[in-house]
Amino acid sequence: MIRTGSIRLVLGVHRAYEDLSARSKSYFHPGFLGRAALSRTGVAAAAAMILSTLPSLRRLLWHLVPGATFVWVAAVECERVIGFAYVKGMRGRRGRGHRGELGIFVSDQWAGRGIGRALLGTVLEQARSVGFSEIYLRVYADNEPAMRLYREFGFQALVSGTQGGGLLGAGRQVIEMLLRLEAK
Repeated sequence: MIRTGSIRLVLGVHRAYEDLSARSKSYFHPGFLGRAALSRTGVAAAAAMILSTLPSLRRLLWHLVPGATFVWVAAVECERVIGFAYVKGMRGRRGRGHRGELGIFVSDQWAGRGIGRALLGTVLEQARSVGFSEIYLRVYADNEPAMRLYREFGFQALVSGTQGGGLLGAGRQVIEMLLRLEAK
């Protein structure tokens, strides 16, 4: 059911994102799925996501442009994507270990069935295997199921603040979390 990211799954991930409820989209907004994929940044991120499905190109990106490196997985049921998780390299981390940013969603009708846990465990293992040493995320404080899941996997809260407007509106409390990965 959990599959490593591949070119064949990219369109399914976009479709699954488009099918999310407005509430779910308010929690997960990576900037490269849905309408955001049409922006310059969205196109570049989507290209990096596709290129990263090929191990040799992912290694090249890892060394040349760490911020463009993706590790991603999808949950698939009956050939339909029902969940997605990724770790994307963050810029400016060269020489101090590789930090990645985590994003995850599960289709609304599949929520609460352990799919998020399976996606998270798989993508973290893949991130560890390619050399990520830290995983960073931002989560809204009112997303209690996600907060429980991240804590279960060992994420620690770093800081808390308030979303200052923009796409999702002002006044939502955001918590930044970090997980340090142990090398195998």
